[in-house]
Amino acid sequence: MVFWLILSAIVLAQSAHNLFVKRKCKKRSFRFWDKDYHNQHLVTISDIKHYYENHHNDNCSLDVDETTWSDLELDRLFNRINYCHTSIGEEYLYNNIKKRESVIDEALIEKLETDKCSRQRLTQMFQRTGYLEGSDTSAFFSRRLAPHIKKRYLYCATLPIICFLLLLISMKVWLLTTIAVSLFNVFYFYRTKLTLEYELNRVFYLARLLKGSALYIKWKKSANLTLSYKRLLSFRLLAFFFNRNSLDGGINLFNVFRGVFLFDLILYNFMLGSIAKKQSDVAIIWHALAKLDINISVCKYRETLSFYAIPVFSDVYRFLFKEMVHPLTEEGVPNSLTWNDNIILTGTNSAGKSTFIKALALNVILAQAINTVVAEKAVLNKIVVQTSMAIKDDLLTGESFFVAETKSIRRLLTLVAKKQPTLVIMDEILKGTNANERISASLALMKWFNQFDELKVCIATHDLMLAEVGMRGFVNYHFSNKVVGEQIEFDYKLQKGISKTRNAIGILAAYDFPAEVVMEAKRISKLIDSVGGIDNVVYRRTYIK
Repeated sequence: MVFWLILSAIVLAQSAHNLFVKRKCKKRSFRFWDKDYHNQHLVTISDIKHYYENHHNDNCSLDVDETTWSDLELDRLFNRINYCHTSIGEEYLYNNIKKRESVIDEALIEKLETDKCSRQRLTQMFQRTGYLEGSDTSAFFSRRLAPHIKKRYLYCATLPIICFLLLLISMKVWLLTTIAVSLFNVFYFYRTKLTLEYELNRVFYLARLLKGSALYIKWKKSANLTLSYKRLLSFRLLAFFFNRNSLDGGINLFNVFRGVFLFDLILYNFMLGSIAKKQSDVAIIWHALAKLDINISVCKYRETLSFYAIPVFSDVYRFLFKEMVHPLTEEGVPNSLTWNDNIILTGTNSAGKSTFIKALALNVILAQAINTVVAEKAVLNKIVVQTSMAIKDDLLTGESFFVAETKSIRRLLTLVAKKQPTLVIMDEILKGTNANERISASLALMKWFNQFDELKVCIATHDLMLAEVGMRGFVNYHFSNKVVGEQIEFDYKLQKGISKTRNAIGILAAYDFPAEVVMEAKRISKLIDSVGGIDNVVYRRTYIK
């Protein structure tokens, strides 16, 4: 009798807790769709790599590699565009960015924009599920599971019940034995739970996910989803008894009771056995919910933008961006580009070269991953994106800057040689060596690039000679500045042709370098220009004194 009273109390407490969470999530869902809402949930990328790592294949060389990810600061961009409510949504979004694959359903997003009642309910559903860092729930269907119901859990759980038979002998004997058995079970429960904490979290998170999926399945009206949902009936029934607070490891009355009967351990084993028999059904619902979460995220992200466009993907080789800006500097100066030939991009310091080439690469990736660009119009092809930009030397391995740069560029050449449609972005090509060999090697690379029709190359450089040579297959663009009094002003507008301005010495003055250093730098610069370049200074034995 006491047992059933305690069990009833747990069920009532669970129901009350669920009602409280439901109301709390309802309030949060309304705030989520406010125009001034901005996501405060910052993701650590290492926590959301699991789905990608579980499913990448031999063609991963075509994915956004780690160098490109770092060059383009994609960690920051991910946190800007990420409005997912669940860990599976974040894992799948990361996978789509890495693989440049889109699961965006424009009809679904349009429905979310117009049917505000449904989107509120779906948002609440996901908010009740929440996040679990490093959950890796895709492992439940990406590899084979071997169900292993441990009988010792069942034996230990039945001991407190068997102790009731001791009432036939003596109340005192029953009480002492029950206390001893209960203490043993609680100790065993918490010790085992510590070693299985990661696994328990994963399976119970999946339980929460599937438990809340009923609303979407009913709303979606998909026969395939409905069938998979029904097949997981046993798992869902087990999930009903899951109490989210029990994962926290706190010791309270209800958690102690769960420990006496090893409730979570037994529940975990039965859940794992149920999943092992229905892995394909888990995969179907997992992907459906992850796609929905991403679509809600993209719908919200678009609402936060001043403007955006849905890209047009062309079968003919085309590349056009109209009024494009960097996704992380949406209030920046927009630029347009119709791209036919490869590009040499020159310009003064801080004029906007690096920002532009990053904006170009990032918008190409976003176009393919979330069907969104921060521009007024975009027409492009499906294309691999690779960069060589933020090169660093490595003191620990003794790798010099030039060697690191050479390795970075070599990986680009390996991919280009596969004749895959590729966008190559390079910033300050081969700057780690002397001017003669830098220019020679850079021109040789540009000539080699020209033999690949499926390749788009954009090289940002301060070496005006690369632009002045007039290499076949390359066109010149530049950013410039103007001097107003003692101030340097930038318009950040992309223009055709070679840069005619310089500002490095002006920047030295702006940062209060000694006046004699600035004046001497200007004198030497005029001297070099007057004889036709630095090489002629050496050739004519013109001494800089």
